[in-house]
Amino acid sequence: MRFALAAIVLSAILPLSSCATDEEKEQKPVGPQSSSSQIPWNKPISGQGGGAFGALPQQPRR
Repeated sequence: MRFALAAIVLSAILPLSSCATDEEKEQKPVGPQSSSSQIPWNKPISGQGGGAFGALPQQPRR
């Protein structure tokens, strides 16, 4: 009975502890620093847009 209870408790707790992440060690990519441009890298140019859905009115999601 004790073994079964311990197995159930460990099987419930063990997955929670194995999913931890260490965000301090994770390095995020940094783009090149330039004083000549502050434009975001992913800004769409003319011709890139919503396509067929670009003419639809924008409504906030509920």
